[in-house]
Amino acid sequence: MTNPCSTKTGWSGTDFKRRPDAEKITQDWLDRKVYKIMVDDYQFTLVEFTGSPTLLLDRNGIAFAFRSDIPTWMTVPGEDGRTWLDHFEEECLRYIDDCGPRKDADIAANNRGDHWYMVVGVDRQNKKFPDLTSFHKAHLQATKDLLQKPCTARLIAYASDVFETRFPSLAQRVSDCETKLREQNRGDHATPMFGKFYNYCINGPRNGIVDGVSTGPHVDGKNLALMMCAVFVWGKFDHKEKAWLVLWEAKLIIELPPGVLMYYPSSLFTHFNVDRSDLKVVTTSDGSLPTPENSSPLKGVPGRGSVVFFNQATMFQLAEKGSSMKDAHARGQSTSCDNSEHVSHLPTFQV
Repeated sequence: MTNPCSTKTGWSGTDFKRRPDAEKITQDWLDRKVYKIMVDDYQFTLVEFTGSPTLLLDRNGIAFAFRSDIPTWMTVPGEDGRTWLDHFEEECLRYIDDCGPRKDADIAANNRGDHWYMVVGVDRQNKKFPDLTSFHKAHLQATKDLLQKPCTARLIAYASDVFETRFPSLAQRVSDCETKLREQNRGDHATPMFGKFYNYCINGPRNGIVDGVSTGPHVDGKNLALMMCAVFVWGKFDHKEKAWLVLWEAKLIIELPPGVLMYYPSSLFTHFNVDRSDLKVVTTSDGSLPTPENSSPLKGVPGRGSVVFFNQATMFQLAEKGSSMKDAHARGQSTSCDNSEHVSHLPTFQV
């Protein structure tokens, strides 16, 4: 964490295409060779889920990621025999249906995979001032309804509470961002809509084309560099074998069962999902025995979805510098961000 993969200005992460071996990592992932390479050649560490919270430290003892446990309230069946996780999955799938299919151009522009996705909340991408995302505006009522659903509202509160507990200095940075934006008269969009996060994304199945979510190698380079995103996994799938999270630069392969929250700086790490098996899984349209002639690769992990909470760099640039980077540069002001200050306030443990 003292030498993160950030841009020269320090605001965001280095673009994936500029990272060493980016093309090779992607091709090995597509060929389903990357898991074997990581384990056999590079000695990546597998971090299995044991039911306990897991804090991940770098070589200096600085905490750079956290995986939660699964609270009991998510898994205990209610009077209807269904769990909170069941109801949350239903809320996500209903929202996907309400919003309808994404355009082919939108799917093609998503460097994470071919699954259904969206981004709602406030951002400042290609905007002078913060505003709702285009998807949020296009699906205003459906998004408003979603945020009033009991399971979604509880997850938002829970994700923020865990974030404040485990990474208090970063949570405070979000609060400071809100305060500064209000002081700049940006009050309409100063408050994060998702607790301590300005943006929220649901990833899910798409039109019978993609049965579930499994993301390819990428970096969320537009996110704030020294900031945690939070991934929440939902659905029903074999998490012991499927869709483990890779943090490439940390040489980790992490099990993520439904119900866990995983916090890490997605702008700094090349990350993607892998299966523990190198077997090439195929399906057939009529259910017959697969052969090379009648089968095609299975896309995604059937039954798996995710939710991602995150904060983009441009919101914090405006708050902390008082203007866009272009305007700050024109005035001769510094346009860089001193990440060492934020690293110094991360939880540290003796190793």
